[in-house]
Amino acid sequence: MSDVFVGKYRKGTSTNVYFPTLPSLTAQPRRIDLYQKQYAHDIMILEYPSESTLWFESLHTGLPIQFAWNQDTLSKSWIGYVSSVSKNNSPQRVNSMTIVCVGSSFPLKARVARVFKDHSIPQAVEKIVTEYGFNFIGDNLTQKFPQLTIAGLTYWEWIVEQAKRIGYGIIVDGMNFTFRPLDKLIDLGFSNAAILSLGDATIPFNTQALDRTLDRFSVISGDNIEDSVNYRTIKNVGGVDPITNAEYLAAASPAITGTNLRDKTTDVLFSEYRTDRVIPSLDAATAEAKGAAEIARFNLPATVHGQGDPRIRPFSTAFISGTGNLTDGFWMVKEARHMFHKIGDYIIELKIATDGLGDTIETAFRTRDPSNVGVISSDTLQNGGISSLYFSMDTVKLSSTDMIIKEGSQGFVKLPQQWKAVGV
Repeated sequence: MSDVFVGKYRKGTSTNVYFPTLPSLTAQPRRIDLYQKQYAHDIMILEYPSESTLWFESLHTGLPIQFAWNQDTLSKSWIGYVSSVSKNNSPQRVNSMTIVCVGSSFPLKARVARVFKDHSIPQAVEKIVTEYGFNFIGDNLTQKFPQLTIAGLTYWEWIVEQAKRIGYGIIVDGMNFTFRPLDKLIDLGFSNAAILSLGDATIPFNTQALDRTLDRFSVISGDNIEDSVNYRTIKNVGGVDPITNAEYLAAASPAITGTNLRDKTTDVLFSEYRTDRVIPSLDAATAEAKGAAEIARFNLPATVHGQGDPRIRPFSTAFISGTGNLTDGFWMVKEARHMFHKIGDYIIELKIATDGLGDTIETAFRTRDPSNVGVISSDTLQNGGISSLYFSMDTVKLSSTDMIIKEGSQGFVKLPQQWKAVGV
């Protein structure tokens, strides 16, 4: 079996933007930017080369949108809702129009007051998201709370806050809502990681049949990065039970929490105390300390600029190649900006992180041999490429409370059209 080194045609990507309830709007944007970030709503910005009164009148907040792109044998679909439309008018010949869209998590922006009694955090999250038509994929915890209260927050803000408390990550892909520990999210796409490689520097760039997938890699190395959102510190979490007045305190270190990506992890220099919380039990304090330590594990940051890949999303892993023995290997994606142009360009900018330097640690769920990463067997290519592990449009549907009589009379309030998972 022969091997084919990974490379991509730089202008080999096709895109399609579609408004399912406005089939008359068929013009395609000249530029598409899709922003994806851990613990944040997906944001997509569409830029059109001309403004249209029809589009400006018809596109209301909450209107469903579908976006798909193909790159070689890989394909990806994205669904969401229109958030806003803006246009520019000036004496120049061409005036642009911009449409801002939010991912399928948009309905979770509802601000509510609600109490869950005798629920674990994953159980409460499952109850919320299934009410909004999501297919919940999650791991439960044995720890239950007498009550979990939402007050003054949106559903999304509350879910994010709870996820960080227990060291969970969130992936919203189509109408699949994944709520799992960080290590399980990393394991999910480890064997299918995108490969970002500088290629062979000894070969002139203009003589290579396929373009490199990594254009620039910048890394900061240190044990206590000042611009880190969450310092790699020992987490001491405690508080008081408001009913019994009992005090609970637990500690956890990022160095010994979870499954490390690298064999040489960065040191833990300081301790951090958070003792102003309501803690009903020692189990609750232990879970919160462990959750805080989980979030703080990945403190060694880097930025990437290269060719796009449909498999890249927050909490996925990317394999970096050609940057040196210490930095080559698997990194976790924290933030991704996918940029598409009408001519077929697909560029990506990433913020990635890892927990140290050196070789990647292998486990039963992380068995990809780093020496073989960068090559794909010809048999795999002939059989349709690598599965991208993403939802299919066959698994989602549009739900409406009424028939659409007029295209322009739609929106989140006028005539709600909501994405839902089939069977939910």
